Amino acid sequence: MKKHWNYLINSCIFLIYFLFLIFTILFNQLFGWFLVILFTLYIAFSWLSLSRRLSKIELVLIVPALVYRDNSITINLLIAESQALTLFVPRLTLHFPEEFLPKTQTFLLVSKKEQQLSITWTPRKRGMFETLPVQFIAYDYLGLFRKSKLKKITFKTTVLPNNILPEARILTHFLTSRQQKNNFLSSQNLAGIREHRQGDSLKQIDWKRSAYYQQWLSREYEPTVQQSKLTLCFWGTPTNFEKMLDLYFSFLSFYDQKIYPNQLIFAEQKYNGTHPSPAFFAQLHAMEDFLQQPSMVEHSTKEILLFVPELSPTVHAQVSTWKREAVNVTLIYYENNELFLQDDNEQKFPIKKLS
Repeated sequence: MKKHWNYLINSCIFLIYFLFLIFTILFNQLFGWFLVILFTLYIAFSWLSLSRRLSKIELVLIVPALVYRDNSITINLLIAESQALTLFVPRLTLHFPEEFLPKTQTFLLVSKKEQQLSITWTPRKRGMFETLPVQFIAYDYLGLFRKSKLKKITFKTTVLPNNILPEARILTHFLTSRQQKNNFLSSQNLAGIREHRQGDSLKQIDWKRSAYYQQWLSREYEPTVQQSKLTLCFWGTPTNFEKMLDLYFSFLSFYDQKIYPNQLIFAEQKYNGTHPSPAFFAQLHAMEDFLQQPSMVEHSTKEILLFVPELSPTVHAQVSTWKREAVNVTLIYYENNELFLQDDNEQKFPIKKLS
């Protein structure tokens, strides 16, 4: 659309020029011929300059290597010093795609000093990007002629799923609290007695010593280092795929990374391990076969936290299979666009009401 508009404006200018030229030829006035020659030289000079110099202007975009979907970031852009600033292109306008604000930026190229501006980018799609299409429009000194060109600018970055969903923070807090309550077992070795602190479990209180010393005292246990038996499973069916992937990735961001649970990601691409790469999440796509079921490689798995976009009969069948193998399964899924948690007793709770 911009290109057609530029053609229309240039065509109108040429039409006025030819009308003035015909008028001068018919009446053969000396001053008219002087203006025609002057205007002809200006047109030729401007047109050739815009066409030649526009191809030499270089734009540099400074963008982070990793960004997150739906998270706004600031990008610095500047005109490169090499062959960029020229007296023949005093004004340059850049038009960016819809995800950028502002979508139009203007440089006044009146000196050789490097110029820098900032724009805001809110990525809407995941993926690995190499270039960015930018529309260049250059104007002559009088603003009569304009020349446009679409350029592919180097734009190397990886867009990952959203990592700051509030539902993921609520879910992480709930599961961490539940896990902490299960950590105080009688088999743990006693390290000593200390004053009771806010946040300590009631199971830690030493009631006899508290009554004797007339103050609340709690047992402190030796820390036990053990490998986590929790497996995080993402089952990427097409319905609500992007929403559930955002939730899963946000949960990983909030979850305690010291534990490094095993991850089973089952979509068009498969993964089983503890450290999926950013490129894997950026290029992950929903599975096409609805009837495929994930298989567990680790037989020592005792607990699964399953993220699935919808609770389908196929999911029910797989969960039943895991339960027959004495595996506790907690499900996170969408139902009528609302996020639910279903524990191993098959009781479901809306995520927003968890505390």
